[in-house]
Amino acid sequence: MRWLHLGEYCYNTSHHMSIGMSPFYALYGYHPLSFVDVMFGDSMAPRANIWIQESQDILQALKDNMATAQNQQKLYADKGQVERQLKVGDMVYL
Repeated sequence: MRWLHLGEYCYNTSHHMSIGMSPFYALYGYHPLSFVDVMFGDSMAPRANIWIQESQDILQALKDNMATAQNQQKLYADKGQVERQLKVGDMVYL
């Protein structure tokens, strides 16, 4: 549960093929701020910079895992597909 917000951020800011944009952009009409945008330049607190780097690393890992999962789902969906050539007048079931 500690990193759930990063998973939600990753999902909501990733480009979705079905809608052609990220869910965040579709809902609000603008792109969300990134961790770098939120934090101020050079922080006097070194732990803040470490937290930002750790969060960015986790976010990148989440994006990589989501891409892998999407590729797996695509492979599974395409597994049963057969390319068919139909001509005008062919009888088909709908």
